[in-house]
Amino acid sequence: MSIRIALVAAFLFFIADPFKWLEPTITPNEKQVIMYSTSWCGYCRKARSLFTRQNIPFKEFDIEKDEKAMKIYTALNGRGVPLILIGDEEMTGFDVRTFKRLYEQ
Repeated sequence: MSIRIALVAAFLFFIADPFKWLEPTITPNEKQVIMYSTSWCGYCRKARSLFTRQNIPFKEFDIEKDEKAMKIYTALNGRGVPLILIGDEEMTGFDVRTFKRLYEQ
């Protein structure tokens, strides 16, 4: 019975964030990272979590709660969240490997 419990616990732990174990290490640098997000966005949550785990400084603006942020988002032709600005680069949506490439180049 205890093996079954251990297997279930391991499975639940794995599905909580399975890709965390596979994510590449990102070296923090001086590039400014700005994220335009919403509170309900799952990809925004993943980006926020990665930035926090890997000590990447970032500024976040919720476009539904901040009128100024929404104006900037609109001026940038935002078409989805998160909209992440990495130095001079722009990324819509979130993919760890794409973020790493843009952040470290």
